[in-house]
Amino acid sequence: YGLLLAVGAGALAWMANEFLLPGHGTNVTLIAMVQNAAYFMMAGAIFGGSLAASEGLYLGESKRAWDQAEMAFPVGVFGGAVAGVIGQGLFLGLQWAGSMFSSMSYLPRMVGWAVAGAMIGACPGAAAKSKQRVYNGAIGGVIGGAIGGSLFELLMSSKDGSGGPRLVALISLGLAVGLMVRVVEQMRKQAWLTLLAGGPEGKMFIVSKDVTTLGSHYQCDVVVGSARGSVPRCEAAIKATAAG
Repeated sequence: YGLLLAVGAGALAWMANEFLLPGHGTNVTLIAMVQNAAYFMMAGAIFGGSLAASEGLYLGESKRAWDQAEMAFPVGVFGGAVAGVIGQGLFLGLQWAGSMFSSMSYLPRMVGWAVAGAMIGACPGAAAKSKQRVYNGAIGGVIGGAIGGSLFELLMSSKDGSGGPRLVALISLGLAVGLMVRVVEQMRKQAWLTLLAGGPEGKMFIVSKDVTTLGSHYQCDVVVGSARGSVPRCEAAIKATAAG
């Protein structure tokens, strides 16, 4: 679900930016920063919400998916806007430095998109209220953003700057960030539960919070059982201690 959502989110982010920000790409520094902030604000909201919703959709819990997307959406909006400004500033500074060193031609875009990727990757963790997932998501987002930025620069340098390369690059950004977030989560996990019955068999829930709740209600961290509870209540909890 995550990869499919990344493709759809990339296409949606492209359409939103193409139609709502026509003619973006000016060389005027202040205007470029505002446009870049708006660009990544929309992309961050769409990508962040999609990444956060993916687990709920996989579990067949539409309410969980919607709740997670709702919580991730403002994080994506704010984080995307901040990343857009910071990324554009770094892009312009490194671009100026790169004008003296041809070997740095790809670095400005890589760094700028890496910042945006970090903000997008942190959205699922913020929605789940897990600091560990925020850190993991940011790390994965940096890597995925750098990959997406490199591809964007490659496509834009070989084409006329039309919408096609931007569409491919945004879809690639979503795929790269989504994939790398999952990879980093797997590499850095310390405790996890594997579902053997009562849901998607083999589904792994990474335990990353001080208190992880379990139950049939969609608001639990680990959703088990075929019944869909209507009362916001979870039947059990796992609490992290100093001893691990």
